[in-house]
Amino acid sequence: MEAYKFKLVILLSLALLTSCGEQQTITHPSSEVTFALPKQLGSISVHIAAEQGFFAKYGIDPKIKYYPSGKRALNEGLLRGEADFANTADIPFVFAIDRKQPVKCIATLYYTDDVNGIAANKLRGINEISDLRGKTIATQKFSTVHHFHDSILPIYGIELDSITTTFAKAEELADLLYQQKIDAFTMREPYLSQAIELLGDDVKIFKFPHDYIQFEVLLTTDTYLKHNPQIVEDVLSAIIEAELYIKQNPDRAIQSFSNALGVQQGVLKQSFSTSNARINLPQSALSLWERQLHWAQLQNDTNGGNDKNNINIMQFIDTSPLATVSNDRVSIITDE
Repeated sequence: MEAYKFKLVILLSLALLTSCGEQQTITHPSSEVTFALPKQLGSISVHIAAEQGFFAKYGIDPKIKYYPSGKRALNEGLLRGEADFANTADIPFVFAIDRKQPVKCIATLYYTDDVNGIAANKLRGINEISDLRGKTIATQKFSTVHHFHDSILPIYGIELDSITTTFAKAEELADLLYQQKIDAFTMREPYLSQAIELLGDDVKIFKFPHDYIQFEVLLTTDTYLKHNPQIVEDVLSAIIEAELYIKQNPDRAIQSFSNALGVQQGVLKQSFSTSNARINLPQSALSLWERQLHWAQLQNDTNGGNDKNNINIMQFIDTSPLATVSNDRVSIITDE
């Protein structure tokens, strides 16, 4: 009799555990969410949120698609309907504003003032920054590095009309430099390191710490935000938890992200030291984007683009999801 009671208790316990497991699956259904991410450090928070299970904690099943740049993540991922969210640096976002595309910025993910640089081929007679005069320098068109290119060179006495600027895809630049089809290119990691791998001692890298700042932003579409407000808030909550993890485990986070990108850990670690992976919406970002929008409009005018009608950038920013999750992270002054 005692043996029978013991077996009955065991069976009831197993049934209860199975029932609890089934109930947990039912009461916490997963929402599949796709992220379009560029292969750059600004994506580290989303990567960690996926890898460490922070998205899963909020019932989100993350699918990550990587692109060579934020511009491509936005245009080929989010705007083509291949992703629900995209991470990009600020200039592609600013161009989307100028083109009145249906995007909403819900947070900045990252801030840095030393991520971009210029890789030059020494065999083309370039050893000092002044040697760039008269040379052909390539970059990625209508992107943050394009804006950096146009902004940084005049600061160092290289007027834009003294060089030939050409455009190519990010992943093509190092090979073009190696083949001496260009003299230099303006870009960021991991493409600067690709030039070092190809050219070795024949490459010269110019960096400009503190001379150019940029934000990485998290974008979604107007439609997705309207129909999925809770998911948007949960995505932000998960990424905020990832931010804390990165602060507490920087080396582990960098190692994980470098493995995901297939680049050397030391390359990302050096850039990470001058950056801040903080989730917020600061007033300084809005002020910067207003200035960048003027540059973007000039580019579009040159290329038959939009007119210069006044555009309210706040129409492309929604502070409410982040304010709901963590109000102290929002300092943008709205008209409301």
